[in-house]
Amino acid sequence: TLGSIQAMAVVEARLSYGLNATKMDLAEFYTGNAATAPSVTPLYGLGGDLLFNIPMMGWGVGVRYENLGLKASNGPLEFAASLNRTAVVGYYRFIDTVLFLGPIASFGLSHKGEMNVSVSGNQISAFSSTATSSYSIGFEGGIRLVGFVLGVELGTLTSKFSNVSDTGSAALG
Repeated sequence: TLGSIQAMAVVEARLSYGLNATKMDLAEFYTGNAATAPSVTPLYGLGGDLLFNIPMMGWGVGVRYENLGLKASNGPLEFAASLNRTAVVGYYRFIDTVLFLGPIASFGLSHKGEMNVSVSGNQISAFSSTATSSYSIGFEGGIRLVGFVLGVELGTLTSKFSNVSDTGSAALG
C-alpha cells in the first residue's frame, strides 16, 4: 500500500565484490620499452560495509573496507597491484522500502597501495605510497529479500597516490 511505513534494519552489514575500471598507464612504472607494458585489467576484490540507518529518514552512515587488486602481463613482463582502503560512507535513499535507490559517497580514511613489476619472475620494482587520498560517488539500488539484500552500486572511485617510493631492485631496460 502506498504511504505505509515498513520496519527496516537500523544496522546493515554488507559483503561486496567490486570491479573497477582504471585509467592507470602501466608504462609509467617500467623504464624499458613502454610498448611492452600490458593493457590494464580492472581492479577487482572483496569488500564490506557496516551501515547505520536513520529509521524512516532515508539517511545513513557507515564504514567501508575494500581490498582491491589487479594482475596484468605481456610476455615476461608482469604487474601486480593491491589497494586496501578503509572509508567513511554516507548515503541517502529517496526510495527506501522493499526496494531502495539513492546516491552514495565515501571518503578514504586509511590506505595501503602497492605495485610490483617483474620480468621473467624477477622483481624489478616494488612501488608503495605513504600518502594516499580517495573518494567515491555513485548510486546504489537493490531489493530486500528474506534475510539478505541484493543490490548494485555504480559510480566512480578516485585515488591519488603521493610520496611514491620504489623499494625494488634496479629496473631493467
